[in-house]
Amino acid sequence: MYILGIMGFPGTLCHDGSAAILKDGIVIAAAEQERFSRRKHAPGEAPYDAIKFCLEKAKLSLDDIDYIANGWAEEKHMKMIPRGVESDYAKIIFPKTLFSYNEIPPIYFVKHHIAHIMSAYFQSGFKDAACLVIDAQGESESITLAKMTKDKLKILKTYD
Repeated sequence: MYILGIMGFPGTLCHDGSAAILKDGIVIAAAEQERFSRRKHAPGEAPYDAIKFCLEKAKLSLDDIDYIANGWAEEKHMKMIPRGVESDYAKIIFPKTLFSYNEIPPIYFVKHHIAHIMSAYFQSGFKDAACLVIDAQGESESITLAKMTKDKLKILKTYD
């Protein structure tokens, strides 16, 4: 199974746009948009170049991807993008002028701190782990304390 993880949307306050491809849970390609645009944190940039790099590195097209994960919960993410483009989200992130595909894979919006936890946990090799995210902003929280046991997540405490 191939999963494409993305972060970033054009013309918004989003920063650190990036992309990664996982094959059966293992990262096989990853890149930040700033490496291509040469703008620190790539503010307001969609991760077009990062996505293209990952697909090329993995020798895949969008048609090979099973799922797309975005690292913000949908309701928060949609508040950050201009009104009227919500229904065109997939077409804006994957324009036909840059990407060839028959159909855009299903897009799942993952809570920001959960995305942080999962990206670290699944690469750690640990079966059980204490997880701490300290971030300027998730959807509403800045700190999340959680526990992973046998691939099950339990949120213990969050702080706004």
